[in-house]
Amino acid sequence: EVIYLVEEARKGNIDLNSTLVYKPSDAMQGSIGMKKHKYYDEVTLLELIDHLLTYSDNTAHFMLIKYIGLDTLKEYFSDFNLVMVSEDPFVRNYTALMASKCLERLYSVLEVDDDYSALIKKAMNNKNMNYLSFDDKIIYHKYGMYDASFHDIGIYDSDNPYIIVVLTLYGNLGQDVFGAKVQNISKKVYEIYSKNLELKEEYCQSNRSKN
Repeated sequence: EVIYLVEEARKGNIDLNSTLVYKPSDAMQGSIGMKKHKYYDEVTLLELIDHLLTYSDNTAHFMLIKYIGLDTLKEYFSDFNLVMVSEDPFVRNYTALMASKCLERLYSVLEVDDDYSALIKKAMNNKNMNYLSFDDKIIYHKYGMYDASFHDIGIYDSDNPYIIVVLTLYGNLGQDVFGAKVQNISKKVYEIYSKNLELKEEYCQSNRSKN
């Protein structure tokens, strides 16, 4: 929904400074960001986006889905060649394919240098359950946790960017355990990425020397 909202804002169809009233019926568990608000507060779309990306805030997530509308989201998902089969596409039918396609589209959003992309990068560059970033390597990420599932997906933004999607059933193992496992996967992916760049550079240099 974040990608949809930013794309529509850039077209002038939506003002992300618009507010929604936070009602008791909206409240859900797993809503760290929304704890700063009281019932019947007016919360901007920008704030909801920030809470969703920074904290994977469930209340913000469902408030935004309700604001956009299920029919609109289903039509939007068809642009990804994906089918939204439930009221929340990110619960039962969440797949690596869906995540990767969303990240590809998100990267195209981030390629435009404006306040919207700055907001997204700031929100996704956080330490809250971020096991994709390590050492000095910053990966813009969005995590999700439900029952046994712990997922972390992100974008390594560089001259040679890549996306990473880690979907696990490690959630019941405890944060230290699943965090270490996910970070180890991220490090391995980066090692493969770096080696591949090195081999490409060697190949290009070899061809230049032959010419």
